[in-house]
Amino acid sequence: MKTSMLMFAAGIFIVSTGFAQQDNSKVERNKEVVKKYFEVVVNERKMDLLDKLFHQDRVNINWDTGELEGDMDELKNFLPYFFNAFPDLSCSVEEIIGEENKVMVKINYKGSHKGEFLGFPSSDNSINVSNAYLFYFEDGKIISSSSLINYKILEPQLKRQD
Repeated sequence: MKTSMLMFAAGIFIVSTGFAQQDNSKVERNKEVVKKYFEVVVNERKMDLLDKLFHQDRVNINWDTGELEGDMDELKNFLPYFFNAFPDLSCSVEEIIGEENKVMVKINYKGSHKGEFLGFPSSDNSINVSNAYLFYFEDGKIISSSSLINYKILEPQLKRQD
């Protein structure tokens, strides 16, 4: 009886550990997708990877209101505009946390403001700003995202220093 109980307990431990490892590997894969988005799509301008990283039904969700704001076409149109405004833009992953089907990341952007952005004409100023993003996953791809942009820090950097 004692041996049976030990075997049962060991079996439960092995099964539960296996599930934890399986879930952990899924979370790690999701984190790698997010890193690849910033390190390859943004830093290397390899937009052809978007369809591999994002679900075709991807939507952007307004962080404050929860309302849907954009789809894959919006993202594909926004990135060239973003890269034109900051042609030497680079970003780095400062922190990344994953749980279940969610990944939260803090990104630092650095670059030179060389083109119109959010209504601000080129200022030639250097920007240095950190933003937070929350990504949700479905079938190994990003299905939705929200961003928290630090406008209080960004806007003064976009203004001309005449």
